[in-house]
Amino acid sequence: MITRTKMYLFKLHLMKNLIKIFCACFLSSVFLSCDPCYGNRGVCAEQFFFKIVNKLTRQDLVFGTSPVYQRDSVYLLTTLTGYPGRMSFYDSTKFMSTLLIPVDTFFLRFSSTDSDTLIMNYDFVKQKCCFNPRGFGRVNGISYNGISAAKTAGVFVFEK
Repeated sequence: MITRTKMYLFKLHLMKNLIKIFCACFLSSVFLSCDPCYGNRGVCAEQFFFKIVNKLTRQDLVFGTSPVYQRDSVYLLTTLTGYPGRMSFYDSTKFMSTLLIPVDTFFLRFSSTDSDTLIMNYDFVKQKCCFNPRGFGRVNGISYNGISAAKTAGVFVFEK
């Protein structure tokens, strides 16, 4: 037979455990929502999107109905040591690049014989939750082959 005291102690123990679980969930949600760098191992990073269009017709040269370039062959690269390979990826409508460091010059590769130059402009930003005390470079403009690229709906448009 369960006595009132045992029942009271059981309820008290249960409430303590529920409070611990609630606090753990609350604190982890605060941490995850506070840190905009979560997922990048605490490194602040800028992400930007771009697409390539025909200068005259405005047709998308990669994701349009009659693509001129294959999406697998188009990507950003840099000549900085320690950054070999592709520095951009694509989804179904555009390209994306995540910059862990502010790179000044990129090369947009279309094929082994065709590439263009991107000059990046940055504002340096500090966010209280990022682990990097210096902040990070946020892209505020891109010069594509010497011409300032327009930005439409958060996507830089490079006219080729």
